[in-house]
Amino acid sequence: MQELKEEVEETEPNEKSEDLLDVLVQEAMHEEASESEELTPVAVATVPTNAKSQQMIHLIQAIDRKIPLDDYAEQNQLDFDDVLSQLEHLIKRGTKLDIKYFIDEVMEKDCQDELFDYFDEVNGDVKKAIDEFDGVYQPEEIRLARLVWKA
Repeated sequence: MQELKEEVEETEPNEKSEDLLDVLVQEAMHEEASESEELTPVAVATVPTNAKSQQMIHLIQAIDRKIPLDDYAEQNQLDFDDVLSQLEHLIKRGTKLDIKYFIDEVMEKDCQDELFDYFDEVNGDVKKAIDEFDGVYQPEEIRLARLVWKA
């Protein structure tokens, strides 16, 4: 765990991402501890975080540094769909993420507004939006717009 914190500290995260790092590390330790019935408090303190939590931490740091999400996906050999799924998971858990910088790069303002208005009407139902805008927007664009709308 110390190695993870040192690695994260090297990227100079802001105060908000440091707090989030602590929360994610604690959650990862709790998840792994609940999987094993016989962990002592000392063992729980030394359980390393799982790869998924580390990946989430790196994603949050990339967002803090305003790295384009498609570049982040490519650098980490992920499908953009996987990055969107991670973002959806983080936002569902209550993590506040500001990805407006990215949607502004990939989608015109009037297109964003159209999708945001539609999400207001259908209470954020992404499946309805994908069906409604089939052929107009890619499903990834709709999911990205929903993430910004929800955040």
